[in-house]
Order: sequence, then C-alpha cells, then structure tokens
Amino acid sequence: AVFYRLAGSVNGVVKEFSYKKFHAAGISGKVLFLPNQIYFNNIRLSAENGTAGANGTLDISQPNRSRLDAAISLQQLDLTRLFYEFDNFNQSALTDKNLKGKITADISLQAMWHENRFNADALHAVADVSVENGELNNFEPMLALATFIKVKELRNITFSKMQNQIEIRNRKVFIPAMDIFSSALNVHLSGTHGFDNVIDYKVQVNLLRL
Repeated sequence: AVFYRLAGSVNGVVKEFSYKKFHAAGISGKVLFLPNQIYFNNIRLSAENGTAGANGTLDISQPNRSRLDAAISLQQLDLTRLFYEFDNFNQSALTDKNLKGKITADISLQAMWHENRFNADALHAVADVSVENGELNNFEPMLALATFIKVKELRNITFSKMQNQIEIRNRKVFIPAMDIFSSALNVHLSGTHGFDNVIDYKVQVNLLRL
C-alpha cells in the first residue's frame, strides 16, 4: 500500500464528504505519516446535525495487520440519523426506527484489521454516553412486557436525559444498570446486546400511571 512509503504531514479542510449514506461537512485536522504509524490530530467535522472530533494513531508496522487507537468525541448528534447513516451498525434489534434524541459521547476505541478486513472480535470500546430528549419507540423487548402490563406508553417511552457508560468487547455491547425516567413509567434496564442480534436484557418497570 502507498501508506507504507509515505512520510510527512497533511493539513487541510474538506468542505463536503459522502460515503454511502454517511455525509459530513467542514472536515479539518492534521494527518502525520511516518513509516510505521499514521497520526490523526484534532480531526473535526459536522455530521448528523452535530459535531464530532477525534485524535488517534493507526499502527501499520505489520503489512497484514493494522491497529487503530482513537479518542472520539460526539456532540449533540441526531441519534436517528446516526443509526440510519451507519446502517444500524449491522444489527437489526435496535434501529433508527426505534430511536430519537441527541447523543453526546466520549469514546475510547481500539480496533484491528487483518488482511484489510475489520476484525470485530478484537474491537474494544468504552463510551460515556448521554442522550437528551430521547425516545424509544416500538422496541420489541419493551413491547414483550405488554403481555403482563397493558399500558400504551410501552410503545413510546420518552425521557429528558439518559446517561451511562457502555462497553463493547467480545462482539457484545455491555449495558450497566441504568434508569430511564418518563412521564408514565420508570425503567431500570441492564444487559448485553450481541453483534449477532442475541440480546439479554433485564428490565424492571415501575408504573407511575396505569
């Protein structure tokens, strides 16, 4: 690859960028090329009606394997558009049809590629996530509770703010216990969500209004 023969740095601004469904604008930052490393410094862009920033290092010291270490900051991104533009992160249990709100997150990420193919088994990320003015709509695990609780608010759960720290490892998303407060019910939720769409959620519902 040409990257293995490059040395130097690039500063610049890209006004518009599109790839498949993803669209970004105002991309700026500095990229430093060294024989075995590529450094991304102060990368900034506007996307999904919010902004994002990143700093990171791509280790290309081995021709058949590369590793990315990155710190990513998301500010007020539209959650529906984020899931839509990234094809719901290749899963179908929780999609852009179920989610609304503005997401802010600080993410520490490690990712690997082998023979130019992304290695999902090696992905590790920890994210401090906050969602404001959120909605969880027609989410199957919640609708399953309607077997025991006949309350229409299960189809549309709205909340002013939700915060949690989420970890991704071993092809699973780990969700620590958290509370979602809405006008009709409070939900205590925890569990795991696998890349293969196998989910294991533990849900406690406290009704405020029948």
